[in-house]
Amino acid sequence: MYFVNCGIFWHSVQLLLTSPAALPLSDVQCSSTEFKCLSGQCVLASMRCDGHPDCWDRSDEDGCTKPPVCTTKHRCPHSKECLVQEWLCDGDQDCKDGSDEKVLCDDQAQSVCSHLCINAAGSYKCECQPGFIMEADEYQCKITVYKRSLSQTYLLKPCVRADSVAVDWLARNLYWIDGVKSQIVAISLTKASVKSLDQSIILDEELDQPRSLALLPQKGLMFWTEIGNLVKIERAGMDGSERKAIVNTSLGWPGGITVDVLSERVFWTDERLNAIGVVQAVDKLSGKNRQVILKRPGQPFAIKVSFV
Repeated sequence: MYFVNCGIFWHSVQLLLTSPAALPLSDVQCSSTEFKCLSGQCVLASMRCDGHPDCWDRSDEDGCTKPPVCTTKHRCPHSKECLVQEWLCDGDQDCKDGSDEKVLCDDQAQSVCSHLCINAAGSYKCECQPGFIMEADEYQCKITVYKRSLSQTYLLKPCVRADSVAVDWLARNLYWIDGVKSQIVAISLTKASVKSLDQSIILDEELDQPRSLALLPQKGLMFWTEIGNLVKIERAGMDGSERKAIVNTSLGWPGGITVDVLSERVFWTDERLNAIGVVQAVDKLSGKNRQVILKRPGQPFAIKVSFV
């Protein structure tokens, strides 16, 4: 009996960024319990030299006198950062010297499937993510776009305020943020006409100025940003259960948020730090393994992922 190493699935995404004109930023002042990155942001002092880069520029891991104690199985062989298995040969450089994409990839097999590779006794089979169709070669996945005629239908009363809208295409539900009431609300799209009484309030407690919303339907998860007194990015089940903050430090003004439904990475824009951040789907989306992928003049406020 043997098993085929399916490798780690990777795909290319194109980030669509919208940004208004640049505005001057004031200097960030860090508290006595924080470390100031060379990039100007503040992270908790306990994150200094912990083996996980938390500054956009990784400066919290520079100049450390001894390697950190890693709770993970792997470590960068030269720069000594801590690594989890999912970061090896995943297309992202996590080690400062890039060894997680070079030296540590010698024994990694190239994935034969474009999406999911399912191991079986003596063989394997390829599967596609929800919403995709398998090609005739049984290796590649494709998505089909159907042209439909468009018509306008009012689902809700005009007085409803929806600051951010997201669609659960699997269960056919519409989610939105009500900025006035500080609620996350959902409604079924399967009904011909919808009354306000049919709305379901998913979350309405301890939401401090929710700004943007994104869904990961195949995992039953939703993500949103909050820009109130405690700036953070949170996640919960699409029924509001198991709520937790995945990023609550080193944030300025997180505005737009989106999810890559294939790699399950969460992207967000930060209007104050002029940056786009990302959290990968390892470590249960704890937010510890995040990084900056773009920093540019201006204030990005909306972001989407398209497949190329």
